[in-house]
Amino acid sequence: MWPQNAVKCIAEAFYPFVNALTGNKMRMFNEYDSSEVVNLYQDAMKDMWRGGYSLIIATEAMDHLVRSYNTLSLNKFLNTLPLEENYSDDNVVRLSADRKDVTIVVNFRAPRVEHLVSIWHQCCMERESFIEFLTTMPKYVNKMHSLDSLLLSETFLKSGLNVVLIDMSGIARDGYDISNVVACDILKANCTETEELVTMEDDNVVASIMNVKSHKGDEGGVTEDQMNRIDNAIQEYDCSYRHVLEYENLTVLYNYKLGHIMANCPKQKGTGNNKLGRKELAKRIQSIALDRDGDTVDKHHSHTDISKSSEGRIRQSKWSEGSGLEGDY
Repeated sequence: MWPQNAVKCIAEAFYPFVNALTGNKMRMFNEYDSSEVVNLYQDAMKDMWRGGYSLIIATEAMDHLVRSYNTLSLNKFLNTLPLEENYSDDNVVRLSADRKDVTIVVNFRAPRVEHLVSIWHQCCMERESFIEFLTTMPKYVNKMHSLDSLLLSETFLKSGLNVVLIDMSGIARDGYDISNVVACDILKANCTETEELVTMEDDNVVASIMNVKSHKGDEGGVTEDQMNRIDNAIQEYDCSYRHVLEYENLTVLYNYKLGHIMANCPKQKGTGNNKLGRKELAKRIQSIALDRDGDTVDKHHSHTDISKSSEGRIRQSKWSEGSGLEGDY
């Protein structure tokens, strides 16, 4: 039985699940320990799957699975899913689900510095300004896992799961809503050509806008030049993971600024060798905020016009075409 106050958190219903997997807890589940919370979700998902339903696990907390660069939390997550590999007892009804039936959706946000602003909004803007957040960035390095869309994707890809990476800048360019894109392009709902859901009565469904901050906080004290340099530093960090785009079980949708970033990455031999790790990125951002970094960040990513040069060509590459999805998650 679910706690009665769980219905108050339905918009973030899977936060307690992921937090329990990673060893954290939420107040709504104070009367349960982490294993009991996980069992609540696992039993519910198993029952729904056996009842013939597909499962959608939607939460921003999924990036917590790569917070510490290991797969321990991810393995715990996979062990809770109704997959055949998790049920070897002959007395258990076969569930017929396999890892190839799982599709993970990851969002890539750009400009990259706007994602950093969003992290500040969530964690810290009530107690400190944006410039204060930037100048003390090394102490927030554990929160920077939220920037790791490509690392998060690779973690799932290495585990044999399908991944759809959505370039949010391409969605904004086309004037679509992310919830409609997920429904239309991934869940294959009945939609118009402009990504609007169509009901049985042929009415179009307008997406509800939720989880929007009512104020921006104090973003003063940071110059446009500093914002550009921080954006370039995060792009350089992204370049360490450009090999992720070569995975066969990855699909990129609405490729736009992601393609631009990858096209401007410096050429390097080998794959997976990070030239800029999280700690180094945090120190780089702090240095820029303190205005001690000069122009070193900008040498690989000039401010070119995305509408020109490489963008159109990259959008036709093998990792930006179609979705080809038949996933259930």
